[in-house]
Amino acid sequence: MKHLLEILSAAEEFEALPIRDNDEGDLLSIVDYIEYRVESPDGLFNIPSVKTNILLQCHFLRRPLSIDLSLDQKKILEISLKMVHAIVDVISSSGWLTPALLAMELSQMIVQACLVKDSNLFQLPYFDGDLVDRCKDRGINDIGDLLEMEEKARVDLLQLSDRQMQEVAQVCNRIPNYNIKAVLVDNQAGEAKVNEEINVTIEIEGDDEDEGEGEEGNKNRFVYAPFYPKDKEEQWWLIIADERAKKLLSIKRIEAKAGLQVEISFTPNESGSKKYTAMLVCDSYIGCDVTDNFSMMIYD
Repeated sequence: MKHLLEILSAAEEFEALPIRDNDEGDLLSIVDYIEYRVESPDGLFNIPSVKTNILLQCHFLRRPLSIDLSLDQKKILEISLKMVHAIVDVISSSGWLTPALLAMELSQMIVQACLVKDSNLFQLPYFDGDLVDRCKDRGINDIGDLLEMEEKARVDLLQLSDRQMQEVAQVCNRIPNYNIKAVLVDNQAGEAKVNEEINVTIEIEGDDEDEGEGEEGNKNRFVYAPFYPKDKEEQWWLIIADERAKKLLSIKRIEAKAGLQVEISFTPNESGSKKYTAMLVCDSYIGCDVTDNFSMMIYD
């Protein structure tokens, strides 16, 4: 993640970022709190690439900034997401699985203003560090745990007003909860040859199958992301991967919804007994990604 942030921050799109006389001191006061160490040439922090990196990481920590730096951060965020999607495309074209998944996580972090290693409860309204810690003390580590609680226990734990509880419930309902199933097509009985195209249908199942395309269904396409400066619609990456070999074999960007069936193809380049993984990865929410495995025998 550190190297991805450096690559993103060094993009020429950020070279026009304003540098003010007081930026150096303001950035120095922040740099000790960020997650990933920033390498600064000649010890200078008031240069565009370093400033961009620091302000992105402040966004992940939801750290308050001066008015000027907040405006700079807003400009950075408005540019960054499109660039991260482009980085995913470049990495995927080389078949590198691990850095592609890291770039997808970076997209989620930019939209949700939190670190992927933190609890996804931070994506809910009113959930600050104290409330998340209180949840962890009760064994509630993520949104799934919270939804499985008895109503009275949940109210006692969160200590929110009725209106606030309703807001939390509405956001929980907006966050997608999918499962996927990978099905081989073309009557392939789990066998193929090296360099033979394999077609897989990915069936998406979830809670929104009855929402339809009406006003409510369209509204829920927009991500709950109060710290991101623009309206954002969900997008997803559909991936076929060989996790053991750390290879990304195929990728497709889609708008996921329950009941959808998507065909994706890949071409194996190695023989043997293979276990492949289908992945559905969200670009906006943390903790929503799902996988399904399927096995094949690949012959020379």
